[in-house]
Amino acid sequence: MREIFVLIPSLHPAGPVKGAIALANALAGDRPVTLAHIKAGPGAEAAVDPAVKLLALYEAGSWRARTHRLAMALEQAGGRGRKEGGAAMISFCLSADAMALQVRRHARWISSVRGNLPRNYRFDYGPPGVALAIAHLTSLRLSDRVVAMTEPMAAQIARYTGRNSKVIGNFVDEAPLEAFRRSPDPQAPYTFAFLGNLSLRKQPHVLLDAVRRLVAQGVKLQVDVMGEGPMLAALTETVQKNDLEKQVTLHGHVMCPYRLLARADALVLPSLSEGMSRAVLEAMQLGVPAVLRDVDGNRALVHEGRNGLLFARDADLPSAMLEAAELRRKQAACGSLLPQEFRQGPCAQAFLDLVEAE
Repeated sequence: MREIFVLIPSLHPAGPVKGAIALANALAGDRPVTLAHIKAGPGAEAAVDPAVKLLALYEAGSWRARTHRLAMALEQAGGRGRKEGGAAMISFCLSADAMALQVRRHARWISSVRGNLPRNYRFDYGPPGVALAIAHLTSLRLSDRVVAMTEPMAAQIARYTGRNSKVIGNFVDEAPLEAFRRSPDPQAPYTFAFLGNLSLRKQPHVLLDAVRRLVAQGVKLQVDVMGEGPMLAALTETVQKNDLEKQVTLHGHVMCPYRLLARADALVLPSLSEGMSRAVLEAMQLGVPAVLRDVDGNRALVHEGRNGLLFARDADLPSAMLEAAELRRKQAACGSLLPQEFRQGPCAQAFLDLVEAE
């Protein structure tokens, strides 16, 4: 039985970190789990199980010192050499993969790729981001196993690494969300939510244009936009210019978004690229359907007519929003809408099987 180290960039409330915490929490009941974070952060907006040990690598100082500290912790857990037991790492994101690459001889290494890296890095870093993504993916040839969240993502990884990856769906820490679950109010105006970074990749302006079109048709609605980012000023101007202040609330960063999310008739995320959005998973766990662009792995998550809708053209978004809202209001119960392959228990078990494989 191996001791598991979940390696993340920092305890910052970003999607991949929340996913890592959900995995650590799920595994902590079966064996020793350490959540190792490379950099300081403001603290994760998710409860870390008391059984999960925290290892703040940044306290060691330089990158080299942090790497050495992690290597020593892995060796103390039994290292790579033990036939029974030893240590295993599961790394999330670029910096975590970079450190895992350096200490891979001390533990079994599983890298969890969380998105379409060439496209995401292009948005995040500009043209040099594509080369960075290729270098990142190529380096994963040296890992023991690679995990992808969807089949299209696995195919992309295979192109750059020449290796087959294990497909394990993204998932959320389900139990803490139960306190926020609620049924929709059929008498209230349609309510929609956006949760994410206000960036060009996430396309929040497309949502505002859809809202403008619906209001012009006489539809009564409310929209909660939760998040910060480089497009905030432009979005604020759009709301004011189109007299949408009564319909759209730009909340900025929301420490706990689940009350607003749970009251929505649908979550709308028009992103041009998504690995597997945690906001969508959280919404579906709360019984809220999602309206997503038909890109990347969204088709694997959305079962149309049951838990959401996909759209291809921006012009199709308004009608998709209304259809999803009606879907929510017709639900007989307010249970989870997550497909089984994205539930926490089965996904954590799939990671555990990889950890123990030889």
